[in-house]
Parts: sequence; structure tokens; C-alpha cells
Amino acid sequence: MTKHTLTDDTLFERWLDGDDAAFRLLYDRLAPIVLRIAMKHGLGVAEAKDAVQQTFLSVHRARADFRRGAHVRPWFFTIAYNVVRQYFRTKYARPEAALELDGVRDPVFEEPELERDPADIADCVRGAVARLPDGQRRVIELHWFDRRPFAEVATMVGSTEGAVRVRAHRGYEALRQILGRTDPCPSLALRA
Repeated sequence: MTKHTLTDDTLFERWLDGDDAAFRLLYDRLAPIVLRIAMKHGLGVAEAKDAVQQTFLSVHRARADFRRGAHVRPWFFTIAYNVVRQYFRTKYARPEAALELDGVRDPVFEEPELERDPADIADCVRGAVARLPDGQRRVIELHWFDRRPFAEVATMVGSTEGAVRVRAHRGYEALRQILGRTDPCPSLALRA
């Protein structure tokens, strides 16, 4: 097989297996398409080139989450579109102005500046994770704390990748509930 007969999916799988030449071929194929997408959506040439670089960087960072056997183009171009959208969100975000009450001080709108020690926050998060059911806790610890891909986590816990993703999703939702409370870690000391 020549480089021209290899599919994008094959090149991506080879790159995941450590073949850097396959990644370069994939880049040569997909970078011009991402550039056109970015320019079609209103980015200038320099911004579009940045979007190409950001897309490939995001693909590189998210490669462990790619489900092997799936088609790479839909996943890849979803990342590209998200990069372009994020550019516009950042560019056109309006800063929020403080509410002026004509010199009137209103303690409802004044919040004290609180600072928590990062180690205390990490302990709080780990404590919240410890409250999760065993299946969710184990998956989150392996995927989030140990940074293992879902496929590897599935093998380690003796389950399917889909089931592991569902457990992780439910665990993250439960964590949002626990950590979203007014004071999920009352034992933490606040410093003004």
C-alpha cells in the first residue's frame, strides 16, 4: 500500500500505535481542509492557520479518548469546528461591568475574597470522590487521577468501554451535586 491508498482511519490508528510518519501524512491531508473550514467561517489567514495548529494540538491531547474502530474524520472535524467556535467566543466575549448603585454600598453584592489552600481543595475533591459508589469511584480515579484512557480502564475493571464511560459520566454528575453545595467541605479553613 502506498501513502495515497491508506485511509485517514488507518493513518490515525497507525499514529496511535506510535507511527509519527502516519501523523505527518494525516496532517498533510487534513490541515488544508481545516484551514478552509476556518476561513469559510470568517477567520483571516493568520487566525485560520492558528486554528489549524490548535485543532491538531487538541487532537493530540484527546487522542487517548478516541474510540478505536470509529471513523476519524467526524471526530476530527468536530474538534476543528469547536476550535473555530471557541475563537469567536473569546473574541466577542463582552466583559461584565460592575453594578453601580450610585454610591450606595450594598453588602449583598459584596463578597469577601476567600482563598483556599490548593492542597485543601484537592483533599476536598478526593473526599467527594470517596463518597461515590465503588464502581463510579474506581473509574473516576483511574481515568481522571491516573489519566488512563477509557479503553484501558475498561480492561482494568473488567467491563466494556461503553459501560465505563457511563459510570464515569454518572460519577461526574454525582460529583457536581456534591461539590455544588454551598459548602461541600466545611472543614476547610478560609483565609480572608
